[in-house]
Amino acid sequence: MTSKRAALRTLVESDEVSRIPIVHDALTAKLAEAADFDAISLSGHGVSISALGLPDAGYLTMPEAVTVSRNVAQAVDTPVYTDVDTGFGNAINARRTAEEVIRNTECAGFHIEDQVDPKRCGQVAGKRVIPRKEMQEKVRAVCDLRDEIDPEFVIIGRTDALGVTNGGPSEAIDRGNDFIDAGADLVFVDGIHSESTAEEIGRGIDGPLLYNKSGPNRSLAPAVDEAVLAEWGYSLVSYHASMTPTIQAVHEYMSQLKDRGMDHVVEFEAEMDELPVGDFYAFEGMNEVVDLEREYLPEEEMEKYQSSVGKDI
Repeated sequence: MTSKRAALRTLVESDEVSRIPIVHDALTAKLAEAADFDAISLSGHGVSISALGLPDAGYLTMPEAVTVSRNVAQAVDTPVYTDVDTGFGNAINARRTAEEVIRNTECAGFHIEDQVDPKRCGQVAGKRVIPRKEMQEKVRAVCDLRDEIDPEFVIIGRTDALGVTNGGPSEAIDRGNDFIDAGADLVFVDGIHSESTAEEIGRGIDGPLLYNKSGPNRSLAPAVDEAVLAEWGYSLVSYHASMTPTIQAVHEYMSQLKDRGMDHVVEFEAEMDELPVGDFYAFEGMNEVVDLEREYLPEEEMEKYQSSVGKDI
């Protein structure tokens, strides 16, 4: 666990930008690992819609978020940082959330935001943020707990101050520097809508930053060259890599299945065979299950493979 956390910390402290795929469950995390990314981001938005079928509007609870985070982080050897929304309450509640994630999951880090509960997706209008001092103390509370349990764990302070009434770059910069002063390792300013704002924030915050080039449908964040982002102080760039591609791919498959039936299934299976992860049973780890059975189960139990029909593992 500590090695995962140390690996993420190394990426955060690097002068180079790391591309981070945003996933929504354990399966898509395994796909990200198969693609050889250095770290993985678990989306609270993605967990809400995939696990609950509900939008990112404050429906997700702390136990639900922790359970999915635990499952995803355990499924891969790649460092995973998760999304704990607002910490599910005030600074005291946020400490409880932090303790659950740090002690009871293999997550390497999390980001915590300054929205008012119930929060909502950072890409939509109608957001509000808690007072600046209150958020600084919330970040300090979770960082103090982190230092007690595992100093390698990465805390990312997120602010949505850019997109609220009377908000703007100067407020986001002030909050970001508050987070660094309170012990955060990285600052995530969500809702950047222009390249000039990205630069102003990068040059104004005295610490590493995360640039979020993601959003359902079309991201509001501008496409900025990663080398330029690195010059401005950004260490991580996150991209939606599973939720919207899954929607697109499954919708297309379902539509073709409805229209063409068996013909489509046969064509799809042929295409699947060509993928590096096309052997699904190997990809999901069924081979390891059979190997463990051979090692630990009695010989008479293994006779089931001689008398049953199915894929030979």
